[in-house]
Amino acid sequence: MCTRLILAYASRDPERLSKDQIELREMAGWYAVELSRYYPVGAKRPVMNADAWLERATPNVYLIKQDGETAGFIVVAVRPAIPGVMGNYLAEFFVLPQYRKGKTAMLAGGELMRQMPGEWTADVLQLNEPSLRFSRAMTRRYGKCAHERTICVDSGIAVRFRWVSGG
Repeated sequence: MCTRLILAYASRDPERLSKDQIELREMAGWYAVELSRYYPVGAKRPVMNADAWLERATPNVYLIKQDGETAGFIVVAVRPAIPGVMGNYLAEFFVLPQYRKGKTAMLAGGELMRQMPGEWTADVLQLNEPSLRFSRAMTRRYGKCAHERTICVDSGIAVRFRWVSGG
């Protein structure tokens, strides 16, 4: 099994860009539906706009590839102006259901930490138990000085993870 990260839209080839954009739009829709299950009743629901991620100056959008097939995506905001956020902000991390049983997500997280060493912050909704388990495992495996605390966000209660990756 070969898992790697490809920086979306880094290609100058219009055909490649179009394929990346279509895949990312489809996955963003699935991600929004899945993520909405973890929002409290009455909370602001997520709106995922793949094109908007790429219009901003700070995010890096990665496609997760496993054996040549797109298995998910990661959105990283590089040094964003978000209160309480140190270093890079792991804004979105999504792996398609058919790739979750294996090690795809953990391998992708490890590759991201190798490509972008330094300080990291991520917020995970408290009701999203699968993401909390994954975030704890990933920060233990790839992070130093990892810690977490509970915070309030627009969509409810979240757990804020902070760690340093060594690269």
